[in-house]
Amino acid sequence: MGQLCNMRTRVLALFGFLPLLTMLPNAASAAGAVDKFSALVIDVDSGRIMQQANPDAERFPASLTKMMTLYLAFDALESGRLKLQQPLPVSARAQAQSPSKLGLKAGATIPAEQAILGLVTRSANDAAVVLAEALGGSEDAFAKKMTERAHAIGMSRTEFQNASGLPDPDQRTTARDMATLGLALMRDHPRYYPYFSTKKFVYRGQAIKNHNHLLTRYQGTDGIKTGYTSASGFNLVASVRRGDHHVIGVVFGGSSGPARDARMMAMLDNAFADLQGSGMTVASAKARPRADGDTSPAEQTAATPMPQPLSVAQGDQEDEPSPGAKTASLKHSSKWGVQVGAFSKRAPALAHLRQVTAKAPGPLKGSLPQVVGSGKLFRAQLLGLTEARARDACQTLAKARLSCVLMPPKDKVAAR
Repeated sequence: MGQLCNMRTRVLALFGFLPLLTMLPNAASAAGAVDKFSALVIDVDSGRIMQQANPDAERFPASLTKMMTLYLAFDALESGRLKLQQPLPVSARAQAQSPSKLGLKAGATIPAEQAILGLVTRSANDAAVVLAEALGGSEDAFAKKMTERAHAIGMSRTEFQNASGLPDPDQRTTARDMATLGLALMRDHPRYYPYFSTKKFVYRGQAIKNHNHLLTRYQGTDGIKTGYTSASGFNLVASVRRGDHHVIGVVFGGSSGPARDARMMAMLDNAFADLQGSGMTVASAKARPRADGDTSPAEQTAATPMPQPLSVAQGDQEDEPSPGAKTASLKHSSKWGVQVGAFSKRAPALAHLRQVTAKAPGPLKGSLPQVVGSGKLFRAQLLGLTEARARDACQTLAKARLSCVLMPPKDKVAAR
């Protein structure tokens, strides 16, 4: 056992994963808890944790499971045990899988590459079983191999029970583990990782689009996978490269696909602003339209909302309030707040606060607006809310496609 642990440590050090396991305290909680939300953003080059929320809480992976199914398929391709054009048999078990699926029929075959593309784009459960049975003999045996490989690459809190991610109470993972898997896919299988950037592929004359909408909505996205079940909420692992920077983000437990995507894009915006070190905001590839349809390119470039990290990253410090900015009085110190954006200048931050309060006048009524920051980054916040009103405000703003990050009392930027 000691030798195995030492081997895993060497592997983690080789791939730069040790920071993922040592930088943050253990914050595990039971999968399926009322609060399903977890998030993590990592600077791939340095391994620095840039943003985090419940990164070690146990979650249901849903179709993020297919990332490991594909990892093992890529292993087989690398070793020659599997060929891209190899016809794989479709079993009755594969045909019987619940959607999403390609509609495979028992007794037929599908080329391995088509099965891979089916997992990447449609998240096809039938194709996942086809690959599992071809590589493991049975899905149960394949799931054991998935778990073994997961532990070998440092996913210490992950257990797989099937190849698809369909509901199973014993199938669990964490945001940190899924970030580790995403990094392993890139580093272990650079030849095959580009499959995750497939926007669509044609199967039996039908164009099948990728469920990962960031590929077309967010500049620099090169993958990798979405997931959803009612127990897990809406999940996403995303990899984005811009210039010399590369980040990977994980979101678990989104309330909807659009809300999950908006949260991820806001987190990534903030990460790239941090990496640039200039305080300049980062615009998405395509402007995210507001509810009123106003998508002024000038405004989108100069004032793209970016919430602060979900908790302060190691080595970072909280900003002091900017001179002249309104600050929270002591009577608000025990209440919740929301952050609705971050900007390179104070004036756009103030203007955005006015826009946001107009979009959610009910839940934000009586809140205390403030702009916190200095010369590089100005964060627009509203304080003095109850938890219920803060959550209601974020839900309302998400529907209007505006960024919003909850700020529990312990996470609020101090007004000193």
